[in-house]
Amino acid sequence: MAGAAILGGLGGGKFKIAGKIGNLSRRFVNPFSLVGRQTKAEMSRKTVQKIAKDMKVNGYVGPPIKVYKINGKNVIIDGHHRASAAKYAGITKVPIKRITRRNLKKTWKTTPKKLREQVYEAGGF
Repeated sequence: MAGAAILGGLGGGKFKIAGKIGNLSRRFVNPFSLVGRQTKAEMSRKTVQKIAKDMKVNGYVGPPIKVYKINGKNVIIDGHHRASAAKYAGITKVPIKRITRRNLKKTWKTTPKKLREQVYEAGGF
């Protein structure tokens, strides 16, 4: 993977993060601490299993999971399958990137209120 950073020793796992190393302020969290907003029906078990199998061999591979903080919790904006696969693979730390309110509205076309509703519908919080 060209231009990827490989970080080791974080929570016993290894990470390959797509992109440049320029921003080392990335945060790492336990995937079990992340709050999903997709229902089980919206998740592809086959995709999660495929990613988990790869993660068991290679560690976490991919971009940081995008999150928005609500009530002190990191709500997943993008990366539900990767977060779920990391849990199944036994990975204890995954990279996250926090999304700003402005970016949430502009790029993701949603609001904190809508996110809360989605989390409740998915059985979170």
